[in-house]
Amino acid sequence: MKELRFLTVDEFILRHEESNLLALVGIGGPNSVSGRTIDRSRVEAQLARAEAMAAGYLYGRFPALKTIEPSNAPEALKSVVSDLAIYYLRERIHHTNAVEEETRNRYRDCLSWLKDVQAGRVDLGLEVSGDAEPASGGVSGSFDQGDCVPIVL
Repeated sequence: MKELRFLTVDEFILRHEESNLLALVGIGGPNSVSGRTIDRSRVEAQLARAEAMAAGYLYGRFPALKTIEPSNAPEALKSVVSDLAIYYLRERIHHTNAVEEETRNRYRDCLSWLKDVQAGRVDLGLEVSGDAEPASGGVSGSFDQGDCVPIVL
């Protein structure tokens, strides 16, 4: 599997309640949470998918992201990758209501945020490529992890 750049599986698990993740990606003991474990390979696959989505928006503007270690990735980016991965995990359940409206809205918010970062309207706090010019009228801000509201699964 591809090496994760922005968010590790362990960091992802820490961001979400274990019981919720067990219900979403648990394996073993189908009738109770006890005896179940998180299917790390499924989580890793969807984290890689989420990172690929973010990378598509950001690598041209922030080439340093191509070699960044998860411990140095911006917190706001970790949050976005986490939300995208939750959306992708829910989408993989194949139930018509698997992706709840709140999760779908957060997915759309993540895409909007990625577009804003790409356009230079949001500062990611990394060195910008010499080719990339920020859009005029942009805003700069920081993200405190305490502001993050986890998605309820």
